[in-house]
Amino acid sequence: MFESMISWQSIAAVFILWIVYHILVALYRVTYHPLTAFPGPKLAALSYKYEFYFDGILGGQYTAEISRMHEKYGPIVRINPEELHCNDPGFVDQIYPGGGERRDKSAYHVAQFGAAVSLAGIGSVHHNLHRLRRGALNRFFSKAAIVKIEPLVHTLAQKLCDKLLARSKDGRPAFNISMAYSCFTTDIITRYCFGQSYGYLDQEEFEPNLGQAIVTSVAAGAFVKQWPFLFTIMDSTPDYVAKLFSANLKEFIVYQANLRKHVKKIKRMYIEDKKKAIEGDKSIFGELLESSLPENEKTVERLGAESSVLIGAGTETTNAVILESIRLSYGAATRLPRVSPDKDLYYKGLSHEYIIPKGTPVGMTSVIMHANEAIFPQAALFMPERWLRDDGTRRTELEKYLMSFSKGSRICLGMNLAYCELYILLAALVLKVFPRLKLFETTVEDVEFHHDMFLPMTKPESLGVRVLIE
Repeated sequence: MFESMISWQSIAAVFILWIVYHILVALYRVTYHPLTAFPGPKLAALSYKYEFYFDGILGGQYTAEISRMHEKYGPIVRINPEELHCNDPGFVDQIYPGGGERRDKSAYHVAQFGAAVSLAGIGSVHHNLHRLRRGALNRFFSKAAIVKIEPLVHTLAQKLCDKLLARSKDGRPAFNISMAYSCFTTDIITRYCFGQSYGYLDQEEFEPNLGQAIVTSVAAGAFVKQWPFLFTIMDSTPDYVAKLFSANLKEFIVYQANLRKHVKKIKRMYIEDKKKAIEGDKSIFGELLESSLPENEKTVERLGAESSVLIGAGTETTNAVILESIRLSYGAATRLPRVSPDKDLYYKGLSHEYIIPKGTPVGMTSVIMHANEAIFPQAALFMPERWLRDDGTRRTELEKYLMSFSKGSRICLGMNLAYCELYILLAALVLKVFPRLKLFETTVEDVEFHHDMFLPMTKPESLGVRVLIE
């Protein structure tokens, strides 16, 4: 009896201490924390759960809330206990400098992608580790390297056009054309990474596809930020269990497993016959095994994480840029915070001045930047002419404010490949498919940005850009 009382008293004491601790932390955050001088909602400064309410409960609405904060508080606002957000285009180069200055990533922000992604370049929090990993991949995505794989892009663009035109002969119903683009981009990046594509353009329809699976995985980001172990649970769920919840979740889990199988296969070939693996396969990961990377950077787990990021980025963010030919798109819709580890950042605006302490995550968001009326008048309208002067020459000064591929030393690795796909496929579609393509029951509301799940998402009930091939 006495031992039982002690036990309950101990539990009660621990619980009370836990409450007191969190109260003291909350008080510190709004009184003595280095960011107390920055404006913003007190609830956002108190707890990360303010962000979770908008992203996790309301569904990807924190970007919209951040935009409202700027309208109320000014160009720099405190959006959670440790992070700032900026809405001044003139501060872009300070947050996202070139290679001359170090910029880390926010560990809290990276957590939404799961622990495995921390092994990839994009998930590397520290600047020097990112530079090591990025340096090994840069040559595969340079303009010269992309020129060499143009024949592959042309071949798959023709394959997609033929597949689309074949639908008119069969009298098939309307479909979401973004699914076709997803198949196209996935087949290119998997062929380039592994020496063989996933063959999505070979299946009879455009679904299932990897794009749907990736959207399912990033939708969990708001929850994984708060409780990182959730991604580990999702990643280790057997596919037969995942199928009970969602076919797309099963596709994602199978996709993750296949990545590891591909990397293991290439590594086995490399061990058994180095010349065959490097010269015969002609894949990114075959050549990475021959690179000067340290051996601990060539493990199956590390290269599997890198392949997950390359293929994921080469599927949906590229797909979003392709869709920009028919609507305004953002690449990644979420904020992209950076950390200056070495020095404070000095902000001086028209009516505000701040010293941002070193070690503080501060970022910008393409959705908010691209809606800035001072830079892009009538920003909600699709106006290609805004990028041209009266004499027809390019307004290159505007390009520094385009954040679809991020900015600075961590700019999107696959940008050159994305532009290659965009120009080649768009030309092929305009010449061969668009003259016979007709929109079907699609409105502006079906393609407008509605919420942020890292990727820009339309309203949940949207069926996408539905078309018929006549």
